[in-house]
Amino acid sequence: MEPTHLPSKKKFDHKINLINDTLVCRNHIDIPHAQKEEIERHVEVLLTTGFIKESTSSYASPLVLVKKKDDS
Repeated sequence: MEPTHLPSKKKFDHKINLINDTLVCRNHIDIPHAQKEEIERHVEVLLTTGFIKESTSSYASPLVLVKKKDDS
């Protein structure tokens, strides 16, 4: 089921404070092509519906894909 609205506003926005403007770098993990396509499809839907927006952050977000009971 696709989200239909944004969560309620919080008292504080999330912020990552950098020490000396230094980024923490970790190696990325390669994912199978089919999973990459699925992620891109979901991100495109969320962008077009306005549920998310483009980010200018130097950080990436962790992502977890979980199979549904019907194996989709």
